[in-house]
Amino acid sequence: VRQEGPSCRLQTTPTTGIGRKSRALNPDNRSKARNAADWIDISIRALGCEGHFNRLVWWRSPGAPSIYPGAVVLGEPESGEELSTAMDQVLATWGNRAFYLWDVGAKADLGRLGFRHLWTRPWFVRHPTPWESGSPCEIEFSRVQDGRGLLQYENASKAGFESTNDREPWHAESTLENEHIHYVVGYLGDDAVVSGVTYASADMVGIYGISTPPAFRRRGYGRLLVEYFMDAHAGSPLGVW
Repeated sequence: VRQEGPSCRLQTTPTTGIGRKSRALNPDNRSKARNAADWIDISIRALGCEGHFNRLVWWRSPGAPSIYPGAVVLGEPESGEELSTAMDQVLATWGNRAFYLWDVGAKADLGRLGFRHLWTRPWFVRHPTPWESGSPCEIEFSRVQDGRGLLQYENASKAGFESTNDREPWHAESTLENEHIHYVVGYLGDDAVVSGVTYASADMVGIYGISTPPAFRRRGYGRLLVEYFMDAHAGSPLGVW
């Protein structure tokens, strides 16, 4: 937490299995960072919030649901001064408000700017290769097509993240018009047991928001959803966080 000025949180998300010794940000990390930033930008703009880009960082204005980070680091700065200049715009936007950000690849030295590291989580990247799941699937997956379906997705997602008391909308119906965004719900009978969303950019399909309600966890439903996305986007690199 910054002791002076804005109170900020840092979330680092290195891609699993990628070497981190070279200075250049791994191409997978660059693609994943940009994919995440573009998906979040589309999502928050549809909810009435502003998003911004500079060469090193994407960030948003306050006001969007807290499931969306306040900023995403898009690449590794060549110097501390370059990072400071890029982050000055972010901090000016947020003022004294708290926010968290994703540093994909964990390359940026944000501690010197007053950020505190909170956690590191893996970001898995899979390049197209033949595969056979061999898993029997008892789940019926359904891609959201309309507002009613998006409400069901929203309810399933909030149940999975244990945020059912959150009345704020997380996803705007207008995003259904974007051909690159696919919301999917998995049903076991009448029960929504898993949900997730993909965003397809030029060189990566990002998988986000996979969640399962507590009553249906530890049954492999999240894995089955990932396999469903692998089939649906068989010719593209996939990034899962």
